[in-house]
Amino acid sequence: MNNPKGITRRIHPHAIAFDGRRWHLRAYSESHDEFRDFNLSRITKIELEGISDIDSLNDKEWHDYKTLLLDAHSSLSTDQKKLVLSDYNKNKPFKINLRTSMIKYFIKYYNIAVCVEDDPKTNPLFLSNADELKEYLLI
Repeated sequence: MNNPKGITRRIHPHAIAFDGRRWHLRAYSESHDEFRDFNLSRITKIELEGISDIDSLNDKEWHDYKTLLLDAHSSLSTDQKKLVLSDYNKNKPFKINLRTSMIKYFIKYYNIAVCVEDDPKTNPLFLSNADELKEYLLI
């Protein structure tokens, strides 16, 4: 979105991931000097230059996993909480392990509340351990 007409970048891809809505290319960006996600549908041209000397094992966010603690939003009634958890085939709070690079997409895709002020009608599922995952969230 920052460059709607497009720009040329030199990247070193190592993985492809689907976030529930779109495909991403995980790659090292020379211009940003870090590993990032690139929306695959926005890549319009590729030129191969040979084998990369970037070690994908250095992509900490790709190789590290964190546990998300999920529950129904605390502002919901007992019956509403049971209903929300049943949507995920659960009857109690549950955990999901994700690559840290994918956490922000998962939260967005499932409309998960990350603070109690989030509307429980639009964000009925709640991330109980949001404080310890702040660096991976889009807040």
